[in-house]
Amino acid sequence: MSDIIILVIASRGEFYDQFINEYWIPMIKYAKKYNNIKIFLIFGNDSKIDDLSDIKDNILVFNHAETMPNILEKTLDAFDLCLKNYNFDFVLRTNLSSFIML
Repeated sequence: MSDIIILVIASRGEFYDQFINEYWIPMIKYAKKYNNIKIFLIFGNDSKIDDLSDIKDNILVFNHAETMPNILEKTLDAFDLCLKNYNFDFVLRTNLSSFIML
């Protein structure tokens, strides 16, 4: 089976937290059953993530503020981290409002 990394551009707020809590946290927990799928939520350094400690291994925080122009920078940093630390065949970069069937 191929190794897959899913990178999810994320931010905090009532609207976004609904996606995190109702979809992405359960998806992350489900994906842990498989050794070949890794899901990471990608945040800027000004995001409050203390309440997400149960998925802390699936959170990447980069030194960029949570602004629209910094989405590209967070994406490039995440790609760089993955290339240096993981072996994978596929990477999917998406956002919180995407839905995936594993």
